[in-house]
Amino acid sequence: MTAHISVPRIDVRGVPATISDEIINKLLRDLGFRGLVFTDSFHMGAIDKFGSEEEIASMALTSGCDVILDPRDPLDLLEKLIDKAGSGKISLALLDRAVERVVSAKDSWLNKSDIKKLENRTSGLDIINEIASRSVCVLKGGKLAARKAKVYILDVTQSGEDISKPFVDNLTQGGIGCDVEIILPSYENNPSRLDINSYESIICLIYTSVGAWSDYSRLPEAYRLFLKRVSYAEGEKVVVSFGSPYVVERLKNFNTIVCTFDQLEVCQIVTAEVLLGLLEPQGNMPVELALKS
Repeated sequence: MTAHISVPRIDVRGVPATISDEIINKLLRDLGFRGLVFTDSFHMGAIDKFGSEEEIASMALTSGCDVILDPRDPLDLLEKLIDKAGSGKISLALLDRAVERVVSAKDSWLNKSDIKKLENRTSGLDIINEIASRSVCVLKGGKLAARKAKVYILDVTQSGEDISKPFVDNLTQGGIGCDVEIILPSYENNPSRLDINSYESIICLIYTSVGAWSDYSRLPEAYRLFLKRVSYAEGEKVVVSFGSPYVVERLKNFNTIVCTFDQLEVCQIVTAEVLLGLLEPQGNMPVELALKS
């Protein structure tokens, strides 16, 4: 994967590596790399000043990238790139080489039955659900001990929806009595007024985005203070991160710490089943976290 950073000693134009022919087509390939080259995310602002998404994608492909990662409007971009290829603005030979590398990678990693499964939408959704269900990582603790829980919702994404319903419904069906409360990032819920020691168990659900470019990947200060307050509670304390794992790094005092990569319904259901002791967690953290108090 490229990065949207410039390396002027290699490409004197100072353009990001993602759109640098000197770095990808020349240096990288000259070093003998024959695999796939992915761009960094097209949602990230560092690349925006170099043109429209269509123009940047065209430059990335021409510079040697094989896969455009995370465009803002994939279908629209695809149509525009097809038009560029049809008009000769993008070399068909270059695209053919990129496709050959993509197909080669698929042939190396997938057998024919796997590829066949990907040919219809239902099977694709099944694969998404399977990946999501395997993403639940228990960093500390495990099955809930208490049968009643106060559930606090910390929705950094501010979705405005009943975001925790899949998790709470499955916990309730498993025999856990849940009293749900939403904590607002505007600090309208003052942690100093919360009687945190009156509950057998406290479960804090944190909903974030994993996108590094997003304002929703970090905890607001009000949420940090709230979680710090809860960490001193006497009863069972559980924190679940649906999204960025980094938000749990300073929560060592919680008895159970669980992370999963998204707020998808299947992620929430599987997380609830793990806490109920019905499933063994299958996830492994892709990053190393230092759990600090």
